[in-house]
Amino acid sequence: PSRTDCFPSVQIEAMLCGTPVVASNIPGARQAVLRSGMGRLVEPRDERSLAQGLIDVLSSPQEYTRPYELIRAVFDPQRSIDEYERLFDCLIRGVAFEPAEEVTCSTPSILPDTLTDDLSIMGRTASSADSAVAEG
Repeated sequence: PSRTDCFPSVQIEAMLCGTPVVASNIPGARQAVLRSGMGRLVEPRDERSLAQGLIDVLSSPQEYTRPYELIRAVFDPQRSIDEYERLFDCLIRGVAFEPAEEVTCSTPSILPDTLTDDLSIMGRTASSADSAVAEG
């Protein structure tokens, strides 16, 4: 697993091919697993955690596998392009940008605790994530 991955493209490609992943629990790299539920997060630089994650995923791949359609919906490149176009349009017009609702197929119960670090980096709080998860 990566120690510095800011966008886990290899993980996403594996998921789109039906392969669950084992990823470091670091900002950026963890997002593919959190948003899809298709894999296991392990502590960075912890060989035992990595070994256990591999054992878990290899022993029960069905627990970590999601349908292609769901993974594709979560990581749809056209959706990202459309969202950036909307953002740039709002910037040009000088109006507030409202991001589209995040698409996820993971279980909401894993989100608040594991997203705390990422949210604090973005200036958000876990309670705002809890509200978003509860509404979604």
